[in-house]
Amino acid sequence: MEILLDTVNFEEIEEMADVKWVKGVTTNPTFFKRQGINNIHEFVDKYFAITQQDLHLELMNEEDEKYFEKSSYTIIAKVPFSKQGVALLSYYKSKGIEVNMHLVYSVNQALLAAKAGAKYICVLMGRFDDTGQDAFTVLTKMKQAYNNFDIETKIMAASVRHPLHVEQAALIGLDAITIPYSVINKMYDHPLTERGITDFEADNCSTKLYE
Repeated sequence: MEILLDTVNFEEIEEMADVKWVKGVTTNPTFFKRQGINNIHEFVDKYFAITQQDLHLELMNEEDEKYFEKSSYTIIAKVPFSKQGVALLSYYKSKGIEVNMHLVYSVNQALLAAKAGAKYICVLMGRFDDTGQDAFTVLTKMKQAYNNFDIETKIMAASVRHPLHVEQAALIGLDAITIPYSVINKMYDHPLTERGITDFEADNCSTKLYE
């Protein structure tokens, strides 16, 4: 399962830049102002000066499209699902731009996005759960449908609120997940691990492990 960092924060990007198991970053231009970034080009230039990991990002205008086409790095265009979005996906594919189609919430939408040629579909687990529905169930169905027909489009989980979402994505066998920095840090934690470390330190065993 590919793990990506869901952020616009350059301090987080810099910290994770050399972490080999992080595939890339997903972000959204609406959050750029938090970092004082004025446009996509400025963000992309600064991002690839830090790391060459994949970047999933929405195109906002025709100039962005030309910028994506010329890039020597892997930039994947995020496109919201809709009838118009599916048509736009096919257009981007004709330009050689790979697409991550997000806001996909049903098996039918997942199938249409795959047929149109999406490299990824993105399902917002947290938002789905907020409606009182079960993201785990619908993602399991999507994965089964793709497996039935050997569909190569990758299913990505997003809107990850806690480590349980990561665990569920792994159990389903999803292809990718984009995780906030805060949730990645929580994945290291378990009370028994913490207690064990305390016990080792009390017995002066922690230093022996590294001798």
